[in-house]
Amino acid sequence: WSPNSVIEGGDALWLQPAGVAANEVIISGEVLLAATNTVSVSTGVEATGYYYPVSTLWQDTDLSAQAPGSSALHIWNGSGYTTYTKGRAGWSGNPSIDVSEGFWLETPSDFTWEEARPFNVD
Repeated sequence: WSPNSVIEGGDALWLQPAGVAANEVIISGEVLLAATNTVSVSTGVEATGYYYPVSTLWQDTDLSAQAPGSSALHIWNGSGYTTYTKGRAGWSGNPSIDVSEGFWLETPSDFTWEEARPFNVD
């Protein structure tokens, strides 16, 4: 890898080590301080994450409310994916989204996601 690689806010990445059982990877950066973070989400499967340094329940995010019906959330559980779907009655589960945990969101249509900052700034 280039020593000058840049990961922009909202970029997703997948690390798959060859021949190593476990690695710890730390990627640090600036915390988003704007009152709202706006992201365009494309139809299909998109890798993303919760943009703030706090753990939260999925259904407490603005993304869970704004995702179109028939969307699916895929979270890696260590050996495969656990999938939650959004139907007429809401989501089929309410997993915790931990700090720096990525996930896949599968949507039937494009939409714009606006996530309010979940903490106060003095």
